[in-house]
Amino acid sequence: MIGFSARLKFFLLLTLLLFFIFMINGVEAQTNDPSVDGTFQISPLRHDWVVAPDDKERGVIYLKNNAKEAINVEVEVQDFSVNQDFDNSTNFFVPNENHPLRAYDVINWINIDKNSFKLEAGESKEVDFNVHIPLGTPTGGYYGVVFFTRKPIEDKQVDAPAQVGILTRLGMLLTFGVHGSQPINEQGSLKLFSPAKKVFIDNPISLNLQVTNGGNFPYKLTGSAKIYKAGKKVTTLEIDPRLFYPERTKNIQIPTWDASFFDIGKYDVKLNLISEDGSVVIDGTTSFWIIPWKIVAIVFFIVVVLLIIFNIGVSSGRQKIEKKERVEKPPIIKKGRPNITSESAEVVQKNRRVI
Repeated sequence: MIGFSARLKFFLLLTLLLFFIFMINGVEAQTNDPSVDGTFQISPLRHDWVVAPDDKERGVIYLKNNAKEAINVEVEVQDFSVNQDFDNSTNFFVPNENHPLRAYDVINWINIDKNSFKLEAGESKEVDFNVHIPLGTPTGGYYGVVFFTRKPIEDKQVDAPAQVGILTRLGMLLTFGVHGSQPINEQGSLKLFSPAKKVFIDNPISLNLQVTNGGNFPYKLTGSAKIYKAGKKVTTLEIDPRLFYPERTKNIQIPTWDASFFDIGKYDVKLNLISEDGSVVIDGTTSFWIIPWKIVAIVFFIVVVLLIIFNIGVSSGRQKIEKKERVEKPPIIKKGRPNITSESAEVVQKNRRVI
């Protein structure tokens, strides 16, 4: 028959095995991407130009109606300004006649042939536009947007019930870096580069990055963040090209990294960003620790189980030794006066009487 300690050991080992399997596999939540309303689409989503005063440019915007019915499309050009927040949120507006820099508003630089048109179901269309940069435009960044508003075709049936049409407005951004008579000043500095946490116990591993354009000219930066462990490169996180507006600080989204199950320890990160013309180079370093809670929990559980098994083994061994000693040990004979039984005592008394 299996003893109690053996059964306990088997139970603990089985529990440890099941725990280990559960930790490795884990439970992953199933997520579905939200459905995208693709009934109306445009491309590209932006045009970025470096130009000089009196330059002329031409652009094309592609539209497609994926709906099952025809739609009307209205076109409108607006200016936009960039706020001081780290997300570089924008304000779209149409400048009035009293705008102090109306001559330099992008809305006046763009000419589109048609301000409205109809797209049949499944139809694609190319919209051409021309840009003319005014003479005397100062050096700097200028921004606009071309909006396309989708409107449903009005129902001509008189007796049909009234319906609320849903308007969809999509925009293509236009940015112009104008090299005027003033010199171009391109500056870039690292405002923040750090891990989201100093110690990560689970995925994803994420990094925070903020870059400041301290000059007077917009430029694009691209680069990478390389992660090292003990001097050996583990992975490279590529950073897509991003436009940086003059005198603005911008948050940059670095792709996250999912460490493997056994990745543990200290990691160093080296950042390198460079502008398209190579005039702006930004470097930075940071570090973080990975201590996966799953591994910590498993190690802790193993240590506890081993301690329990060790204590059980020591206790069981001690009991066996004590039992063996009790069996093998001879009886102890006490030295000194011999024991006198009751019978021998009576004989002594009788002898005394005879005498």
